[in-house]
Amino acid sequence: MSLIANYAYTDAKVISDAWRNPLNPLDSGLLGNHLDNVPRHSGKIFATYDFGDNGLGLRLGGGVTASTRVWGNVQNTYTLPGWARVDGFASYTSLWDGHKITAQLNLKNLNNVRYFDGADIFFNATTLFAAFPAKPFTATGTIRVEF
Repeated sequence: MSLIANYAYTDAKVISDAWRNPLNPLDSGLLGNHLDNVPRHSGKIFATYDFGDNGLGLRLGGGVTASTRVWGNVQNTYTLPGWARVDGFASYTSLWDGHKITAQLNLKNLNNVRYFDGADIFFNATTLFAAFPAKPFTATGTIRVEF
């Protein structure tokens, strides 16, 4: 069995701003604001278990990825909510004619949580309507042959 976990604390703020408000030259407008699309807290924990020997046989895994809310723009006028997503996989590896073959099924967003990957701050007139919804539950299958 293996367990992988990570956590990030990110305090990303504007610490310098050349833009000046003409009505108040001491106020930059953005100084001290949080950066957009950057969660303060984020992390992941993922566990895998091998039922076979020497990398062959059944392997199962699953975990949770989470993020706190993020600001949708650098002006800090709105936020996108935090979320927690559950993922999993199952794979089976076997030898066939001396070659290693692995079939794997990846399951992303098992709990079908609705969340946003971020906001588009570059190509739209207003970011209030430019939040990118994340993909719903997704299953992906792969077959790998190693020579």
